[in-house]
Amino acid sequence: MPLASLGLALPAATESENTDFGPLVRPAAERLAVADQVAAAKYESGDPVEAPAREREVLAEVSEHAERAGLDPAVATEVFRDRIEANKLVQRCLISRWESGTTAPPRGHPDMDDVRDRTDEINQGLLDTLLGTKSVRHDPGCRAELTRTSIRAASRLDALHARALGRGLHSVCR
Repeated sequence: MPLASLGLALPAATESENTDFGPLVRPAAERLAVADQVAAAKYESGDPVEAPAREREVLAEVSEHAERAGLDPAVATEVFRDRIEANKLVQRCLISRWESGTTAPPRGHPDMDDVRDRTDEINQGLLDTLLGTKSVRHDPGCRAELTRTSIRAASRLDALHARALGRGLHSVCR
């Protein structure tokens, strides 16, 4: 589901935002929008945010794909572990808001099979991007450029999603 349909739209990148890190930051932000859908489904079902079996499954798939693609599986796993933690941050916060009555809970919930399909698609794109940005992720200016790109993206997000975006990109630079 596109970000726009979730109220978290990131407009198309402007020429000044077309950096080497744009392709990493945009799917990370999009994945956080999917975290809203996961939170809604878990809230509705009463399932816990923590899903260790699913996390192990995702990380194993990431590691296998990374190795086949020529990307260091340890690096890919670390990046995806950070993304998982960022998504759990969003889920916990949203569910807490809904349970406390701070904000109204969503009406209905998404189909988890559709959500997983979208998540898998986003994950595949990020793995491909990690492989394609290997040299810039090892560059001494990586952290500064990633921060600049993240700040531009985060300026279009609410505080929760902006904080989670930073958490989810923590291990991108080597």
